[in-house]
Amino acid sequence: MTGDGHDRPLPAALADRLGFMLIRASARAGRLAADSLEAVGIDARDYGVLALIAELGPLSQQNLAQLLHVDRSTMVALVDELESRGLVRRRRNPSDRRAYAIEATSDGLRAQERAAGLLAECERHFLDPLSSEDQRAFRALLRRVASPDDPEGSGR
Repeated sequence: MTGDGHDRPLPAALADRLGFMLIRASARAGRLAADSLEAVGIDARDYGVLALIAELGPLSQQNLAQLLHVDRSTMVALVDELESRGLVRRRRNPSDRRAYAIEATSDGLRAQERAAGLLAECERHFLDPLSSEDQRAFRALLRRVASPDDPEGSGR
């Protein structure tokens, strides 16, 4: 127990309230992820940028901001920081000379791959109280609730 109240059971008045349980679970998952990503020297938002670029290829700051649901000024600061650390670089977008495409460097791709492995282990730890079948169901249900406009629940 950490003494900060995060490990105590929720009082009965909150234990069945979906919002409070989601906040509690999200905070726990966030702490586990932050602890894991510390070994790579990045945080969850950094990982989000690197993961999107690794999967989708170079993207504009505007596209990254939309996909990660962050405002443009926050995205500028994120990309500036990642660029200063040599994890991404800005290149002129050939189809729009006013815009830049953000791409991962080889160091950025290595950091993303290492972080992905650490996060997978973190998620296994987070979901450990559930059976394998319950874990699959939990992920499927969470995708459906997180993306209610997507009938397949794929998040895309």
